[in-house]
Amino acid sequence: MLSIPLAFGDADLSATGTVTDVLPDGKVLAFGHPMFGQGDVAMPMATGYVHFIVPRAPGSFKLGGSAVIQGTILRDDASAVAGSPVMKFRTAPVTLNVTIGERKRQYKYQVVHHDRLTPSLVAAVITQSLSAEQNLPTENTLRIKGTAVFDGDRKVDFNTTMAPGVDQRIMFELVPAFATMIQNPHESMGLKSLELDLVVTDKIEAMAILGARIEKATVEPGEEVKATVTLQTYGEQRTTKRITLKTPDSLPEGRYILTIGDARTINRMLMMNRPHLMMTTSADDVHDVVKTIVGIRGDMLYAVLQLPPTGIVVGRQELPRLPSSKRALIASAQDTIATPFADWIQVAEPMGAAVTGEAALEIEVVKGK
Repeated sequence: MLSIPLAFGDADLSATGTVTDVLPDGKVLAFGHPMFGQGDVAMPMATGYVHFIVPRAPGSFKLGGSAVIQGTILRDDASAVAGSPVMKFRTAPVTLNVTIGERKRQYKYQVVHHDRLTPSLVAAVITQSLSAEQNLPTENTLRIKGTAVFDGDRKVDFNTTMAPGVDQRIMFELVPAFATMIQNPHESMGLKSLELDLVVTDKIEAMAILGARIEKATVEPGEEVKATVTLQTYGEQRTTKRITLKTPDSLPEGRYILTIGDARTINRMLMMNRPHLMMTTSADDVHDVVKTIVGIRGDMLYAVLQLPPTGIVVGRQELPRLPSSKRALIASAQDTIATPFADWIQVAEPMGAAVTGEAALEIEVVKGK
């Protein structure tokens, strides 16, 4: 047999198949069919062992594993995969420090660089490590904290809370960030290393926003807006959180919406109100986008006051709160390089638990009230 280890170390995630031929120069033909049919590739080629075969009328299959890496799969064609004794593949070290109750374990892997597979492989070794010795408690909270380093020494810091932590949430939280870095249209930024602390507690630490109340519905420019948020803590009594946001001294009179919500609320508002931040022209822009999205934490309570559209965006550069005369000089209906945008004021309060929900309140700004 031939094995293609995609992630190896404290677990073996590999594709296995039949060796068709070993040529005199050491080249190997295998499978007799494509793996992905991608043509030029660079994946480890290893010997392996078939542990047992399951004969089934609809289609038999075998369960096997990797043994010793002997070279590199260099071609993945319609009729076969082909490998050579040369070592040309690339892997990234992944270190996972898992704490479940009093039990602490460290797992180490090498994950193969592959534009399509690496993001899913990262999620797979995380879920494999979390369930290596036991299934997660039915009611649990998972906290993930650590750093991924990509090509160009570009770092992405993770700090997220899931209640409960399940495979689907891990995929949803982590895979898009890795996929965006690796599969973007400007430059594939391969993963260089990843180290994460995974801490699991045996209860659901979550809060749901039930509603909010403003202490003063009418304020002056520069005055603080104070709101009391009512939250339902899972399995406990309701609680309240006071949140304060200062309005700008130059805020025009009018009615404004104060939105109090979770990470998904901020993500949605970001996509709708500041789409220019999602526009990229380089790998560095992609890196900035990923850091912005990943930096929105699930254990924070956010308050956002949307301001009037007094700013201008040039590309991704924001020029907020410009005088109308300067906006008229820069922006033009006949030119899309500079476009208007509405800034906002945001505060975030750490809650120590996963926050869900949203509430919207209206305030009125009046000068000399």
